[in-house]
Parts: sequence; structure tokens; C-alpha cells
Amino acid sequence: MKTFICILIISLQSLSIFGQWTTLNSGSTEKLNTVYFTSDNVGYAGGSGVTNATLLKTIDGGTNWFPLTINTIHEIVSIFFTSPDTGFVLNYNNELYKTTDGGNNWLFKKQFWGYTGKIYFTSNLIGYVGVSDGVQGIFHKTYDEGNTWTDSVTVTGMSNVTALHFPSSSIGYAVSFGGKIAKTLDAGLSWSELTQPTTKPLMDVFFTSDNVGYTVGGDGLSSVLLKTINGGNDWTLQTTSPPTMQNHEAVFFTEETTGYCGNGYIYKTINSGTTWNPMTSNGQILDLFFPSSTIGYAVGYSGLILKLNSTNSINEDMESDEIISFFPNPTNNQITVSITQDVGFLIIYDLNGKEIDNYNTNQNEKEIIIDVAKYENGVYTFLLGNQNQKISLGRFIVNK
Repeated sequence: MKTFICILIISLQSLSIFGQWTTLNSGSTEKLNTVYFTSDNVGYAGGSGVTNATLLKTIDGGTNWFPLTINTIHEIVSIFFTSPDTGFVLNYNNELYKTTDGGNNWLFKKQFWGYTGKIYFTSNLIGYVGVSDGVQGIFHKTYDEGNTWTDSVTVTGMSNVTALHFPSSSIGYAVSFGGKIAKTLDAGLSWSELTQPTTKPLMDVFFTSDNVGYTVGGDGLSSVLLKTINGGNDWTLQTTSPPTMQNHEAVFFTEETTGYCGNGYIYKTINSGTTWNPMTSNGQILDLFFPSSTIGYAVGYSGLILKLNSTNSINEDMESDEIISFFPNPTNNQITVSITQDVGFLIIYDLNGKEIDNYNTNQNEKEIIIDVAKYENGVYTFLLGNQNQKISLGRFIVNK
């Protein structure tokens, strides 16, 4: 048993078992607004610049980033690729550029009238741009890979379109400042405003199906994290643990139950939003993108690029199974860990992976009480294992 624990601790030093985000060297200090990957390793990030907009590319999973040349001084606010070679960027002046050679060359296609918008494609041919004139949302559609765009469809009351998402080819959603949400059921031929769930700005939207979706935002005084299960007719408020006042800027789901949202922290849910737990606080993020379920990227201020690679990680989501439960969480005094299977040890780590405590348990011990009086406020992870090398992870918060 002691040998197994030693091997395990060594493994913890080399593997990011907690699904930690690592900071990449972007080579830039500019604000990065948007990120998009065409594979686990090939991706793009765009934002502001001194003389030209910043547009970066990586071909090795973010280890190295190199600048791309695009002839605009206006910061990039939205990136979308329809294939490894064909992609689009939209800048702050609503100028649309297109590449057909993986970003080596960018051709100006069109300028949309109005305030900053977003782009989204549902196929190689069909795509959408949503902008606003400050009074209404304005939606444009292309049928020919962005070469030409149809006349606009408007939605009254959308003061600034901040995000678009289509869970299917015909159903799409848009969010804006003022808590406005619009929906199309006919592939953008018409858009209608949904019941307004909040008056606070909404910054991003993501749907895991035609009817189940999430939107995030905030006004600087409190954050907004909302979920719908009936296509936006009704929305319920969700909260992170601990609650945050910071605006959520981005939300992304890799599957029906697993998703991420972020501001100064990146939060994760593994139960369709019932709980959201913090993962990292490496910087203020503005966008999230996951090219696969195990690899994700985040971008933000001062050239910030983060990466999550859980391909080789021990499953951090075991807290959702029936091996353990723990309460109260957050805690200010002690936390009780209830165990339904035989375990031999429990190790506690801080958010940086440093070991804080180590408990040996016996097979008949089904409850462990952890005294957190000596712990500082923050996020801690505990690891349980037994002689059969079964491992379970849980995360708790100390808030005294």
C-alpha cells in the first residue's frame, strides 16, 4: 500500500490530474477577444493591436504562436472556420475577412453596418452574421461560403449582439446587452425575441440540443448564469461555487453534462449545470473553445492564452459517481467525506497541486471528518484510493 501511494504521488507531480489549465506563451500582450481551433493542435486567436489587429496561429497545440498578417487596424472580435483552410474573422468595425489557405492570406469580403457583431456557420456554405444598430439586432445570411450576403432580418430591442449559436441547421439563438435573446426556427429567415430573463448584459450563449442551452453575462455587480430546457421559453438561474460578482464572458459545453464558463476563474460543471466548481484563476478570460472533449483553450487580456489537456489525466469527475459524497461545501470549520466503497488513503491538495494532508483509512471506515481550521481560504482537492488502485477525486472550498 505504501509503495502504491509513493508511485501515485510521483504521478501527481507529472500529470495534471486536477484538469489544471496551463498558461501558454502567446508572444503578445494585446487583449485577445476570440479563439477558434480546427483541430486539437491547429488554432487561431484574435484581438486588438497597436497598428494592426492581432491575429495569431498555432500548429502545435499552443506551444508556439506566430502572427498572421491581416490588413485592418480594428481589433478582431469573432473567428469561425468551416474547414482546416477556410475561415472568417469579423473585426470591431464589422468588416468581414475570409481565408482559403489556413490564414496565410485574408481577403476583405464585406462591411456590415452597425455595432460589433458575431459570426457563425452551420455548414461550409451557410453562415450568419449578427450585428446591431444600437436599437435592433440585424442578422445577415450567406448561402455561398460568405461570398455574398442576403438582406438583413431585424429584431427590435437587441442593442448589441454579443453571441450566436446554432445547435442545428435550422434552430439558432442570439444574445445581446440588456438581457435580450432572439431565436430562429427557420434557418435565419425570421427571428423572434424570447421572454427576457434578465436586464443584465448577456455575453455568450451555447446550446447542447435544440432546447437545452445556457447563457452567461453580468453587469459588474453580479454575474448571470442561466439555463433553459424548453428552447428559451423559460430560464433558471444557476450559480458557481462560491458565487461570483464578476461578469461571465464565455460558456462552452463539450457534451450534454460537461461544460465550462469563465471570468477571472474558469468554472466547470459535470452535471448539466447543477453545480459549477472553479478550476483556475490564471487571468481574466474573454473566450473559450474546445476542439475536443479533453482539450480546451481560453483567451483574455494581456495576451492571455490558457490550455486544458486532460487526455492523460486521472478522471477528475469521479465526484459525480457514488463512491463519495462530501458536505458542507463550501465549509468554514470541517468537511465530512462519506465513502460507499473500500478505500485505503485520502490525500488533500491545494489548487496548485501541493499536498496539504494525508490520511490512511481502514476498509471499514465509511466516514472521514477533515478539520479545515488550519487551511487558508481557497479551493482544495482530495484524492481517494484503495489497494485495487481505484481512484476518486472531489473538490471542496474553504471560506471562513
